[in-house]
Amino acid sequence: MVRTSYMAEKLAVSFPLVVAVMGFTGWLVRTVTHASVQRGQQDER
Repeated sequence: MVRTSYMAEKLAVSFPLVVAVMGFTGWLVRTVTHASVQRGQQDER
């Protein structure tokens, strides 16, 4: 019983952290991709 509540508590703490990390990673990838695309367009000109 104690172990289950401990795991649930750990999951409740780590889940928002995982979501935040995933969101930040997705934002970082989009930013880098957008920057490289813009650089590529500038090179073509």
